[in-house]
Amino acid sequence: MGASMNNHRLSTVTGKRSPKCSLFGVLTLVIFFSFTIQAISQPTSGLGKYGASFLQINSSARQVAMGGSFTGLADDINLLAYNIGGLGLIEKTTLGFNYHNWINDTRQGVINFGMPNQFGFGSVGVQFAYFNEGEITEFDETFTPTGAIVNSNDIAMTLALGFRKNIFGLDISFGGGPKVVRQNLADQSATALGLDLGFLIKTGRFSYGATVQNLTITDLKFLERSSRLPETYRGGVGYSSPLGKIFDMNMVADIAWLQDQKVRGYYGAEIIISDVLAIRGGYKFHDFEANRWGAGIGLLIPMRWMGDSKARFDYAFCPLDALESSVHRFSLIFTFRELEKELPGDFSVERAKFSELTDQLKKELEAAEKARLAAEEAERKTKELQQLMEERLARVRSIAEASEGKIEVHPESAAEDSILLTMRINFDFDRANIRPDEFETMKQVGEILNTYPGTKVQISGHTCFIGTEEYNIRLSHRRIDSVMVYLHEKENVEFDRFYYPVGYGKQRPVASNETREGRAMNRRVDFIIYTTESEPPIPEGSAIKSIEKLDEKTVKIVCNGRVNNYQDSFISNPDRIILDFPGIFLLTTQKTFDISNDVFIRARAAFHHDDRYSRIVLDLRSPVQYRVITKDNNIYVREL
Repeated sequence: MGASMNNHRLSTVTGKRSPKCSLFGVLTLVIFFSFTIQAISQPTSGLGKYGASFLQINSSARQVAMGGSFTGLADDINLLAYNIGGLGLIEKTTLGFNYHNWINDTRQGVINFGMPNQFGFGSVGVQFAYFNEGEITEFDETFTPTGAIVNSNDIAMTLALGFRKNIFGLDISFGGGPKVVRQNLADQSATALGLDLGFLIKTGRFSYGATVQNLTITDLKFLERSSRLPETYRGGVGYSSPLGKIFDMNMVADIAWLQDQKVRGYYGAEIIISDVLAIRGGYKFHDFEANRWGAGIGLLIPMRWMGDSKARFDYAFCPLDALESSVHRFSLIFTFRELEKELPGDFSVERAKFSELTDQLKKELEAAEKARLAAEEAERKTKELQQLMEERLARVRSIAEASEGKIEVHPESAAEDSILLTMRINFDFDRANIRPDEFETMKQVGEILNTYPGTKVQISGHTCFIGTEEYNIRLSHRRIDSVMVYLHEKENVEFDRFYYPVGYGKQRPVASNETREGRAMNRRVDFIIYTTESEPPIPEGSAIKSIEKLDEKTVKIVCNGRVNNYQDSFISNPDRIILDFPGIFLLTTQKTFDISNDVFIRARAAFHHDDRYSRIVLDLRSPVQYRVITKDNNIYVREL
C-alpha cells in the first residue's frame, strides 16, 4: 500500500519511498516552524496593491481541506494551482474539476488537465479558471442606484510544460508556463500576462518544492490605473508514510510570501484508509484571510468499465468566521488508463508488431503442443503405474493365500500409497530367534517386500497380555529386530527400508485375550508397505531408546517413534529438569547417562510401574532458562 491515495490507486505522480526520515527532512521542518513563528508575529501590510486577486483564492477541495498547503507534495493535477514544478511527475492523463460558491453570490470554477510524456520531451498541462463576482448594482455620480445590474467576470488560463530529471540521484521535476489573465468590470476589461515556475524534489519519504506564481510580464490596466499580478513565492515540504497495513499518511507544510505582505504558514495532513477514503485537516498561520482552517474527505471511485481508470471525489469545509458564513468546495478528478499510441501510416511499425505477434503465437502453439504431449505422457505413465500396482497387489495376495494363514493382507488397507500386512509366526517362550519351522513364512514375507523394491516398510511388534507391559514392550522390540535382521540377511531386503520399527507389546490387541485363539491373533508382526517413494508419516512411539548429548547446551532424548505426550518442570536444590512421559516405557536398562556439557551434568531414567510413566531427570550445573522441542522421534532440551 502506498503512502497516499494519489500515489497508488489514483496516481498522477510517483516517487520511491525509503524506510527512514532524512536529517535534511527534519531540518526542513524546523525551518518551517521558525517561519510560522515569524508569520504569527509580523504586522500585516501591503493589502490591496495587486490586481486579479481571484488568483489567490484556492479552489480545489483536497488542498483547501489541508489548510492550503500543497507545494511540497504536489501529487495530483491540482498542482497547477500550487506548484507547477510537479507536472513532470504525472504518469497518466488526468482531468480535474473544481467548484465552489464563495462569499455571497460569488462563485469559482477551475478545470485542470495534464498529459504525460508528450512530444518526446515532457508533460503538458492546461488550467482554466473562472471567477464570477456576482451582480453589482450600478450607481450614478451622486451615488444613486440607477437600477442597472453590472456583471464582473474574471478568467485565467495557464499553459504548462514539465519534465523530469535524475540529478545526483535525486528525482527532480521542473515545470513552468505562461498565464493569460483577463478581468471584466462593467464595460471595462483588462488583460495581463504572467508566468509560473517551480520544481519538486522527491527523496525517500520526503518531498520538497518551491514555486513562483503570477510573475508579472505585463500589468493589468483599467483606464489609467495599472496593477501587477499577485506575485507569490512559495516553498514547501511533504512527508508520506504508511501507518500499519491499511492506513497511510501525508503531511505537508508551506510558507508563502507576497511582496509587501507578511510570510504566511500553511499546514495540513490527511489519513488514507485502504486507498478508499481520505480524512483531511489543515490550518493557516496568518490573520488577513477570510478563513483560518479547513477539513474534508476524499473518496476513491474505481472505473472498471474504463480499464484501470479511476475517479476521486473531494469535499472541503471552510468556515468564514469574520462573515459568519462557511464555504463548501467540491472537486472531481479523473485519472485515465494510458492507451497505445499508433500512427496508421507507419507500416514498418505495424509489420514489426505483426511479426512480434506471429512469434508470440508460434511460441504459444509450441507450448500448448508440449503441454498436450506432457499430459499424454503423464496419463500413460499413470495407467502403467496403476497396472503395475494391481499386478503387485495380486502377487502379494497370492503369496499370502499360499501361507496358510501365516500372512494376512488387510483388504481395506490397499490404498494408493500403502498396504497393511500381518505376519503371525511362533517364537519360543521369552525368545526372539526365528525358529526353523517359520523359515518358509519369512521367505514369503521377503518375496512380498521385494515386490515393492526401494519403498519404505514400517514394522511393528505385538504380544498377547501375558507378562508386564514393560516386559512385553522390550520383548516385541527384540522380536522385530530378529525379523528385520533375518529378512536382510536371508531375503536380501535392504535394511534402510525399515522405517521407525516400533514394539507396542500388548497395547494394541486385535482380538480378545480371554481365549487361546485370540491370544494367538494378538501375537503378531505388522508390516505397512508404502508403495510410493514419498516420505511416510512417523509412527506413534511407545518407548525411550536412549539419552544423548547433542552439543554444549542441548540434550537429545531418542524415542522409537513420535512422542508428544510429556510434562516438564524445573526443581531446585539441587537444580534439575524433570520430564514425565505417561504410558511411555524404557527400552534401555541403563539408569544413568553421561551427558556432561556446559549446562547438564548427567541424566537419570526410571519407569514407575504403578503409575505407568517414565521419568527422566536432567541434573544441572546451575539454574537455567530452557526450552523443550519435539521433532520427528526426538525430544530436545536446550538452554535458552
